[in-house]
Amino acid sequence: MAGALQSTLQMAIESVELGEGALRVLGAYYLRRSSERGKAETPLDLFARIARKISEGELIREGPTEAEYYEGVFLSLMTSMKFIPSPQIMLNAGSREPCLFSCLGLRLPLDVPPDLFEVLKTASSAVRKGCQVALKLKTEGEIAGLHHLAGSVAGMLEGFITRPSSVSISLDLGSFPAFQFFREHNPLFSPHLTAYAQISGRFLSALKRGRRIELITEEGTFRRVRAETLLAELLSMSRRTGFPSYFLIRGAWRGDRDAAATPCGDNFLGNGQTCVAGNINLSRCLKERGEKTVLDWEELGDVVRKALRFLIDACEISTGPNGEKPHGETVRLSLGVIGFGEVLLRMGIPYESGETLRIADEIASFLRKEALKEFHKLEEESGEREKVLLGLAPGAEAAVIAGTSPGLEPASCLLILLSRLSGGEGVLDLEHVFGGDLRITDLLSGDYIDILLDSGKIQDAKSLSDEVKALLPSPYDVDPLFHMKLQSVFQRHFDGGVFKNIPSPDSEEDMAELFLSALRLDIKTLHFMPQLRPGGQFDIQELFYDPFLCEGTGIFSSKGGKGENRK
Repeated sequence: MAGALQSTLQMAIESVELGEGALRVLGAYYLRRSSERGKAETPLDLFARIARKISEGELIREGPTEAEYYEGVFLSLMTSMKFIPSPQIMLNAGSREPCLFSCLGLRLPLDVPPDLFEVLKTASSAVRKGCQVALKLKTEGEIAGLHHLAGSVAGMLEGFITRPSSVSISLDLGSFPAFQFFREHNPLFSPHLTAYAQISGRFLSALKRGRRIELITEEGTFRRVRAETLLAELLSMSRRTGFPSYFLIRGAWRGDRDAAATPCGDNFLGNGQTCVAGNINLSRCLKERGEKTVLDWEELGDVVRKALRFLIDACEISTGPNGEKPHGETVRLSLGVIGFGEVLLRMGIPYESGETLRIADEIASFLRKEALKEFHKLEEESGEREKVLLGLAPGAEAAVIAGTSPGLEPASCLLILLSRLSGGEGVLDLEHVFGGDLRITDLLSGDYIDILLDSGKIQDAKSLSDEVKALLPSPYDVDPLFHMKLQSVFQRHFDGGVFKNIPSPDSEEDMAELFLSALRLDIKTLHFMPQLRPGGQFDIQELFYDPFLCEGTGIFSSKGGKGENRK
């Protein structure tokens, strides 16, 4: 090993210090029981395995010297917790035929049974390799019994897909059977499935004008129904259970009307299209200026460029679910962020404020500019391909590993995730979260954590200061419209999707108004959180994305028990 790489490895050894939650996630699902050295894999071994494999993309584009250099760069990027790759990359990097794609898009022809079963076989193969699947249910013409067919597909998926939230189904709202499917599908019985009600331009037009829409019935005849009546029924279901999610298709795809939203809502894939994903940790791009904490834009730019190169290299070396090499006509990435809530917390910015929207716009705009600059640089010789670069997934697992807040959510969500990982028992490991900042630890003292985990809201707690309530709100303490505005700010600059949990409001009228606000804000996907139960009680597993249930990850146990991943 060259001197430079050896030096990087030594620094990495000294820098990897992970919290209890991170070690639980990595140890249970990603650390191989037998590494190349014949011993159980350590977190450093994991990151080294990933860096070594991803740098092979440089062999294709540049040569051995660049490959060795970027092996060190990628290793440093991960061990410093500035970038966390997708679960699929952590799971499969180093395999003989590494499927590193976070998701595969497939068109599911319901009216052609032989093709349908072939697609399901491909979906099964993808999920077995840890890859999510985005299914677009499609027929050549409207057919009666669509909800039975869609329900049968969901049932068949139950038979061979055991990983939670690993498949999404996007279904057009063009028929009564489609509504019937959403009405009859119980998300608690199908945890592997995320369903999107795909809102068409025709439906939106009828909704805006207060008109009726013509839908096919179960018998194959047509009937006209007010669009707002149908939407009210769907929103009522979302308010109670968080199901279905919504895919507002206007502008969400790039010329492919068969695109389906990924389970995490961070990208939109046509038939056979794939994407790779990873998250930049914004909280590791801060610096002290006098008594203030500010963003280090130079550091953030450097991380964006390296992370983008990492994902493009992953595209170069990845195989499809059946070992095939995908065609490289389009580059589809989901380069997202974690740690936004921690950035606000450490900068002393109240989460629900105009300053939050301002800094969000600065960050998202900067990410877009730097990502485009690096992409054009890398594509100079090969000729520029069509691209999607930025997409934001929930980021729950990445947040736990890095000890920071997930996605765009308030910093309090990390505490909820850690509580879930510990089974709700014991004292949370606060030493390895939020950069070990003692100022934040002081804010978390007293009754804050107990109130947050017991009731789901903190604003009515008399024992907490106004400062704590402003800096560390629960998602349910924040106006749902503000959540949407924050999502919209990032969506303006991201060419993929942007995931954001939206708490359901108190009334169905408010729910409908929120939906119309999403249209005005040009949001592409909507994910509503169910209402808090009477008395403020809630189930963390149901209401907050959980690294075990709400991310399409490689976290499942083989028959050999936890941690026995594929070699």
